[in-house]
Amino acid sequence: MIRKIVGRFLFAALVVAGSGGCGGNNTNGSLALTVTPSNLTGGNYNVLALAVYTPPLGSVPTNIPITLTAHIHNLSGTLSSVDTQKLNADTTGAVSKSYNIAQSTETLYVDVTASTGGLSRVSSITIPALSSLTTTPTVVSFPSTAVAGSTQSVTVTGGTPPYSASIDATHAGDFRVGVNGTTITLTKLNNSGLTAIQAQLTITDNNGNSVVISVGYN
Repeated sequence: MIRKIVGRFLFAALVVAGSGGCGGNNTNGSLALTVTPSNLTGGNYNVLALAVYTPPLGSVPTNIPITLTAHIHNLSGTLSSVDTQKLNADTTGAVSKSYNIAQSTETLYVDVTASTGGLSRVSSITIPALSSLTTTPTVVSFPSTAVAGSTQSVTVTGGTPPYSASIDATHAGDFRVGVNGTTITLTKLNNSGLTAIQAQLTITDNNGNSVVISVGYN
């Protein structure tokens, strides 16, 4: 009888010791997830997902497998992409994954799920839609008395920088077109004539979207 009691005591002690042993237990600890978006140039966003597993007291989070899954979709739920990665946590229990996401003409939603063992966390962020490409003013007019060297400026908003601009081929010899950030500068190359002329200035963003405005001059 004494031997049976001692045996049961030893078995229970081993079970307790094993549940808090080195290496951690990814069903008993806790899991945290943060998702951080950063606005990049050129209509792109970077989304950083960081998951951290904290083991029970007395355990060490060594090589704990954590799966990160990112679902990218629009408001209607249409998926544009899904990315799933199974990663091993470092000695601090952390794994991270970076996603580069191009902006769209509609708002995008990024849902990131971190999971390990019986633990799961979800975090969501939004990426704003691209605004339409517009100009101020929408029409350029040089005075009839404008001489060679006269300039007019156009300010570009929306779309995806950097921008480019060009005059239509028929009137390309009448203007020099300069682009400095969001400012388009037109420099008249010839003295004014007697006949009013209409040229076309095309402004294009980095995604290939464009807007055409009229340029009047003599």
